[in-house]
Amino acid sequence: MSPGEKNKTTTSRPLALLLPSYQVMSDVSAGSTFFFSPGLLLFFYFSSLTAWIRVEVAVDVNLGD
Repeated sequence: MSPGEKNKTTTSRPLALLLPSYQVMSDVSAGSTFFFSPGLLLFFYFSSLTAWIRVEVAVDVNLGD
């Protein structure tokens, strides 16, 4: 990867994070392997992150009471 490409990736990071999920959808429709794909890993990462945030909020609310 050239420095130019790396810089471009860093700048358009939100877009770069969205792209793999579209790739997964096309992989699934093409019947390719769904597992080990970047989009699936991101999906698990974000869902666990969201779950963790919910836990944090719940703990904060309980401690607030």
